[in-house]
Amino acid sequence: MGTQLNEFADFIAQQSKSTAIGLFYAINGTVEVASPFSRNHVAVAKALRMPLGRRAGDSPSVYLSLSDLINHHWQSTGARREVLLISSGVDRMNRGPDSPYVQAAIEDAQKAGVEAHAIYTDGASFDESMRGQFAQGNLMQLAEDSGGYNLFEGVSTPMSFSPYLKELDLALQHQYRLTFTIEPSNKAKGELRDIKIRTELHDVDLRYPKLVLVPGIAK
Repeated sequence: MGTQLNEFADFIAQQSKSTAIGLFYAINGTVEVASPFSRNHVAVAKALRMPLGRRAGDSPSVYLSLSDLINHHWQSTGARREVLLISSGVDRMNRGPDSPYVQAAIEDAQKAGVEAHAIYTDGASFDESMRGQFAQGNLMQLAEDSGGYNLFEGVSTPMSFSPYLKELDLALQHQYRLTFTIEPSNKAKGELRDIKIRTELHDVDLRYPKLVLVPGIAK
């Protein structure tokens, strides 16, 4: 990825001046703050560096780190919230399907109203084809269930991230706020409910979270 950091720097620079961007690295099941949320996109881009790779402090599950980011490092301001996750998707704490850590990260994203987009990168952990398929499946489920995009093809790190970043930038420019009414629930701690959104327009791809938090209920 070292030769492609400039592509991410360009993507950061292209975002709206009203957009606050943060940069975080997964480590020890948490996140390391490389740059806190800031509208100074030049400063954020300068904080880009190569991941440190497999080591004692490397995150055993990127999904634990994502949950930590959402729950402890990302204050809600009422604005839309998006995360671009660049990862192999391997969950070393549960390498098979139906990982509870993946499900927990999805639920945290849905409750917080965070859309997660994912770009797949192969790594040292991608050493078995079946487990690699599970890893990509995890990323796809995270993106689709939170209303985001899975921005990858094949089982190797893309030669260039630019096409995927352009696709994401286009998606970010064509988002709309949809409000609707859901009958309140009596549960004290909030409830996630399934929703389905349809349109009469043809050839339109709708992306939205599979579950949403019932309004008016404490989280």
